[in-house]
Amino acid sequence: MLHTGTLVALALALTLQAQPTFRAGVDLVVVDVVVVDNDGRPVTDLTAGDFTVTAGQRPRRLVSTEFIAAPRRGADAIVTPPPDLPAPSSNQRTTPSGRSLLFVVDVDEIRAGEGRLAMRAIADYAENLPAGDRVGLVALPYGTPRVDFTTNRELISEAAGTITGASRRSSDADMNPGEAAAINVGDTAALVAWWERTLGRPVVGINRGCSKPDRLPIVEPTSVPEGCKTQADRTLDVYRRQTRNRLDSLRALADAMTPLDGQKAIVLVSEGFYTDPQLRDDARAFASVAERTRVALYALHLDAPLMEAGTRGNTTAGRVLDDRQGFDGMADLALAARGTALRVVSHPAAMLKRIDTELSGYYLLAFERSPDDRDGRHVRIDVRVSRPGLDVRARREFTPTAAPAAATDPRKKPDPKAAMGTLLNGPAASGLPIDVDTFAVPLDATSSRVSVMIVAEITTSGRQADVGFEIRDASGKAVADSFDGNTDLLPNGPGRARYAITSVVVPGTYTLMFGVRTPDGQQGKVTHTFTAHAWPAGPLRVSEIVLGELAGNAFRPIARVDPGLDAIAVRVEAHATTASTFEMYTIGFDFTRVGDTAAALTAPARLSGPPEALRRAATTLVDTRDLPPGDYIVRVRLLAADGTVAAQSARVTTIARR
Repeated sequence: MLHTGTLVALALALTLQAQPTFRAGVDLVVVDVVVVDNDGRPVTDLTAGDFTVTAGQRPRRLVSTEFIAAPRRGADAIVTPPPDLPAPSSNQRTTPSGRSLLFVVDVDEIRAGEGRLAMRAIADYAENLPAGDRVGLVALPYGTPRVDFTTNRELISEAAGTITGASRRSSDADMNPGEAAAINVGDTAALVAWWERTLGRPVVGINRGCSKPDRLPIVEPTSVPEGCKTQADRTLDVYRRQTRNRLDSLRALADAMTPLDGQKAIVLVSEGFYTDPQLRDDARAFASVAERTRVALYALHLDAPLMEAGTRGNTTAGRVLDDRQGFDGMADLALAARGTALRVVSHPAAMLKRIDTELSGYYLLAFERSPDDRDGRHVRIDVRVSRPGLDVRARREFTPTAAPAAATDPRKKPDPKAAMGTLLNGPAASGLPIDVDTFAVPLDATSSRVSVMIVAEITTSGRQADVGFEIRDASGKAVADSFDGNTDLLPNGPGRARYAITSVVVPGTYTLMFGVRTPDGQQGKVTHTFTAHAWPAGPLRVSEIVLGELAGNAFRPIARVDPGLDAIAVRVEAHATTASTFEMYTIGFDFTRVGDTAAALTAPARLSGPPEALRRAATTLVDTRDLPPGDYIVRVRLLAADGTVAAQSARVTTIARR
């Protein structure tokens, strides 16, 4: 059995920043669900109206659904923008995260010397995964070989090549789990199957009340002797202890995977898994941890031949019993942890592909709690879809936790500023969706400081809210903050509002915590990292690209391009030491889709403003209907009179369609 500390090291070996995928208020329960078609492909276009959720035998109102997609490969692969370019941040999931797949090979349940084909298939499968996927490998019950989560596929291949089965169950004379389970309940055919399989082999420690024939023909008795039942029960006790050890290891592995983001799955590779009613609580304990950590379990059952060379007795009937019991145990465990069990009859590649397809996306469903759910007991759940021909992979139970009661003094009025401080310094909050972006603009042509424009898009129908932010430098020191209590938000379309504010910092890299609290108690927080670069020496300074929209003659910055916006304005500001400097340069904008080399759109512009002013701007209006949906790198180039590029900057934006 693996020690928990070792398992934690396994899951945390790859340093990751845990990002919340979905947070609900205290009155909601969130469950993860996979819906696949007949070919095992996830169905991605379901809405809340397509689902029916029953929990604790009560229909529940579904509040929201969110489909979480995994990165794709090949022609459908998602091309990631360069990470060093400025881009907006959101407290809602906007891009798929890489998956974490942990292969757990139970060598004591695989015949001695077998399993090499499966290990080779796992290595080949890992080799062809998308670059962002993380893979781990560990052999039970001893924990070696072990490969911590990694994107280095060679490590997986090397370790897999050293793993083979260690079970000698087929060559000993003890009952196998399938035989023992059937004999224990009085199955005389199972007793004969055991006798035939072990013909001529002495059984160590056999109960004296279970006489074993030593020659053919074997006559089936009319009942199973009590001594044989006792022997079977003793045999099952051994397997129960082994199963509990395996479940303890699986539970610790799932728990250690808690900080990992994106799809998470354990793939159990074995020739069987013993389980019975006496192990129900142990299996439920694993399922509860898997539910809390959103880890799915898939099982690859390696089928063994019914007959084996070199055996004296008839192994067929005993193997059938063991195979059936072992597969059922793997299936029960997988179903409890939102997965499935698959038989590997020949080559495992097809089954690995099936698992990979199912792990390419899942739904997060949020539904209302019942007051009866708050006692922390297991609650049965049933998730169905109205569309015919689909298969739903959902957990059998969820374990709600009681919402902590807030200790409040009814005589004391709440302090909005203190509440904002708690929000900004606490964990991420996505109850109120927020998009935030920052734009660096020169103060003037000579100052070393940078004016940072903070723009937030807030999904709310309200017109007032408490808004606050804090900016911290690379050392974690707060360098700027603000609190606007009950401030007016600028309407920005149905259900949307905008807020903008400016702060001044010295050049450096910063972390912005931005929070909003509405009068009805909704709140959201987003964390955004940005760099205020030092302006290069020279007669002219140009700001970062600022995205916005034109309302009349007024330019209004935006944090993200709304899918319903047909045109966006792209703007830069320039500061010079003399007005004549502006005449020496022109400005050029272009939009290039991420992954492409040629620009999809180019637009020249000129710096304009009062002739005597030392601050001017260049703005161009881009029709987004001319651009296919996707992520774009927007560039601006400062061109000298001879056409050479004197300076340039870029940022990332997303063009979408409603």
